[in-house]
Amino acid sequence: LVRPIKELKDFQKVQLDAGESKELHFSIDKDKLSFHNEALQWVAEPGEFELMLGASSADIRLRDRFYLNLD
Repeated sequence: LVRPIKELKDFQKVQLDAGESKELHFSIDKDKLSFHNEALQWVAEPGEFELMLGASSADIRLRDRFYLNLD
């Protein structure tokens, strides 16, 4: 299957005052990376993923990579 280039996996709406910062925690697990394949089975595929954090899809402020291992 052709997969989208970007997919929203989680979000938190946070209100910050000027100069304020907050620590946020997200968990991206196998279930959040799963999708329905051609046989309509809920599956995940191992591989490298790019994580992008930002205020919007057009305003990415942090990028990192991680690997999903299904062993």
